Amino acid sequence: MEESSESRRRRRKRLLVIGAPVAALAIVLALMAAEVAPGRLRPVGTLLGVAVAASLAQLAVSLLSARRARRLRAHEVPWGIRLRRPLWLSTPEVGVAVELGAILAALVALCGAPGIGAGVLLLFAVIGLSMPLFQLHMSPRALTFEDGGLRVHLPDGEFLVPWPSITAVDTIGPDHMQFTTLRLADADAIAAVATPATPRLRERVATILSARGSAGQLLLLHWTGGLDGRTLARALEAGRRGRGGQVN
Repeated sequence: MEESSESRRRRRKRLLVIGAPVAALAIVLALMAAEVAPGRLRPVGTLLGVAVAASLAQLAVSLLSARRARRLRAHEVPWGIRLRRPLWLSTPEVGVAVELGAILAALVALCGAPGIGAGVLLLFAVIGLSMPLFQLHMSPRALTFEDGGLRVHLPDGEFLVPWPSITAVDTIGPDHMQFTTLRLADADAIAAVATPATPRLRERVATILSARGSAGQLLLLHWTGGLDGRTLARALEAGRRGRGGQVN
């Protein structure tokens, strides 16, 4: 099958992300081997090594996630089981931040300030590590497909989106990073019965559902519930049409 233009662009981008720090590290190592300013270049090489390791980790996760998506699309989504996003699927955001921070840190070290460069790397690493935590707080922690609807699990509670309340299932973004949007007819009623029955949780659910009276929507990020966007959208469409578990 002919490779799509999107796949070619992704492959070129992946080669650039990996190739740039590898090429820079090779140049630094060659200069050090030639005894050109080894004292200054040693921390630069170390930081570029961190960037290379982060880019290779991103590549590994990308290949594994693509394999997972292919497997999910060939099987039915299980019902009655709480579906969670595996922790390793959150590592690409960390890898991007660490790689960028390491490259900037190497440039700073090249200018003669390796201590400041290490601080730059640490700052980006903290930012990267905070992104999965932010997603856990702001997006559903897990999903359960039930006969009555989609149960959405939050860190501090849960709510049920009845299948008849879903008027449409839309997708946003490219295949490898696809978000899913549920358009809802009874957003206020859904928020009103969130559990536990605390005003704080129900107000938060109303915000998550973008509730404006009865109309609203629910945005599900890529890999919410451990499902890629295409599989999640198909399972939701099957559920609202009364064909539970039929993904394909």
